[in-house]
Amino acid sequence: MANGDILYHGPRLFEVKLLDAQVATHTGVWVEVPPGLIQRNFFATTLEEGAADATVSIQMMNADSKPADATDGVELQALSISTQGADKVSGTKWIKAKKTAGTTPVATTVTMRATRSA
Repeated sequence: MANGDILYHGPRLFEVKLLDAQVATHTGVWVEVPPGLIQRNFFATTLEEGAADATVSIQMMNADSKPADATDGVELQALSISTQGADKVSGTKWIKAKKTAGTTPVATTVTMRATRSA
């Protein structure tokens, strides 16, 4: 799979790999989130253990059309060794995960699940 690949898209659930086994730093890939799915759960695996600077920035943007992947958005959440998951409520149209640092070449995967609120 590649960064930004959709794993599941249904009426109440949208799941995407924002980063898939990303070893080096990466700008991320903007993914359009279907409207109405505002509960966002982010899960990171293998953020470089022992490297205090290993971080992933979850970013959002509400542009009408897809932004360039190199364009940064507003940070919704920072994931690190100490915070490898987060739950957020956000109605943003575009979302991406940007691997911003990490001194050890360990693959990082970040998955987002978006659901409709109850």
